[in-house]
Amino acid sequence: MTGRKPLALLLLLLLLLTLCCSAALADSVNLLTNPSFEELDADGYPTGWSPEAYYTAEGYTLFAS
Repeated sequence: MTGRKPLALLLLLLLLLTLCCSAALADSVNLLTNPSFEELDADGYPTGWSPEAYYTAEGYTLFAS
């Protein structure tokens, strides 16, 4: 029975630490530019995003036939 108290205390501390860390992460800065696609540029595309799937410049994408 004495081995359960330290284990329960450890689990409780881990739970509290997890809750504190998740609350801190929720307030962090968004890593994406315009993540909700609400802001559009003059062409109607979301600002900060590219409609291109591939860069066609040499050295970026290899198109195989």
